Amino acid sequence: MIREEESRAAYIEWLKQCLMGTMYEEERPVPTPAELAGCAARQSAARQKFSSWLARPGGVTPPILEKKPRELWLLLRAMRRQRAAQTMTVRSGVDNVHYCLTEVLEGGVPGDVMEAGVWKGGLTILIQGILKAWGVNDRRVWVADSFAGLPEPDPETDLEDAVTHYLLGGVDHLRISQAEVRSAFEHFDLLDDQVCFLPGWFRDTLPAAPVERLALLRVDGDWHDSTRDCLRFLYPKLAVGGYMIIDDYGLPLGCRRAVDEYRLENRIREPLQWVNMQTVFWRREE
Repeated sequence: MIREEESRAAYIEWLKQCLMGTMYEEERPVPTPAELAGCAARQSAARQKFSSWLARPGGVTPPILEKKPRELWLLLRAMRRQRAAQTMTVRSGVDNVHYCLTEVLEGGVPGDVMEAGVWKGGLTILIQGILKAWGVNDRRVWVADSFAGLPEPDPETDLEDAVTHYLLGGVDHLRISQAEVRSAFEHFDLLDDQVCFLPGWFRDTLPAAPVERLALLRVDGDWHDSTRDCLRFLYPKLAVGGYMIIDDYGLPLGCRRAVDEYRLENRIREPLQWVNMQTVFWRREE
């Protein structure tokens, strides 16, 4: 039994490091003058594009427009599909997914597992790997994403989201195809019938998603509307004892407002627990 647990732990640690790209050495990032100029130009273009909204009385300039060009370059670099990493999530966020799923398995909480907003699929691959390491084959892993990048927000209601979306044009709005994500699952020998893809915009796919119950739900929707749709259509399916993880709550985006609104409207009293400066989670108690 001890050897089995040690073997499981070693496999999961290896998988984490592979998915985070820490198994591979990367050169220290140094932007070229042209790249810095390009970031500055993109910020300037954003200020011009959204000038009428930025000039409104009481308007607040989105923090991403105040970043230095090198800071924006580093941010965009972390999102480029060419990186070895299969996830942008830092170690504490990866460990949080592992912790929540382990608690669910040890506690016998019923339901499937879903991530809404998967990018290259790293965390859903980790989830599937953990289930396989535990010998669990009766829980589906739902991989929900547009596979067409982030939707374009309305600046009239979500200026920060709209400005950020514009600046993310430099990384194709995080567009990763379903074929690429499937290929990543296959690379780790983790693609089987237990993995279920749910392609399309959340507003279109989630209302009729064939998901009966969830034990773990991780939402990485970035924007207000995307996060709202995930909570509206999926949170009622989260089992008591299950975990809710919100990736972008600590960022200057509409995600936080959507979460706060939903929790208030539905009288969700469970306290938010911070994973890091970006991510929060809570365990459903009622």
